[in-house]
Amino acid sequence: MTNVNINFGRPAPRKRGGGRPPKCTFDCAFCGGTGKDPDSIISEEMCRVCKGKGKITKNISCKELIDCAFCEGKGVDPNSIVSLEVCPVCLGTGKVQR
Repeated sequence: MTNVNINFGRPAPRKRGGGRPPKCTFDCAFCGGTGKDPDSIISEEMCRVCKGKGKITKNISCKELIDCAFCEGKGVDPNSIVSLEVCPVCLGTGKVQR
């Protein structure tokens, strides 16, 4: 017995880059890539933005990201007075989509 596959539909379009979605990985702006919370009294406390990894990964091409104009790419809210607060625009990553 022989199996025959017949496809009457159009083939799915192929994605560039082997079908993988683009990703961009960069140092966390809030902790400077250390993975430690810069505002922590206890030096072992992990960064609240990157969860201690020191890196941020976005599911977007790096070409589509620019430095956050609000925090100047630092990941810190420039209006925070007493303690370092995460930038409300880029959420501490220091990058935003173009």
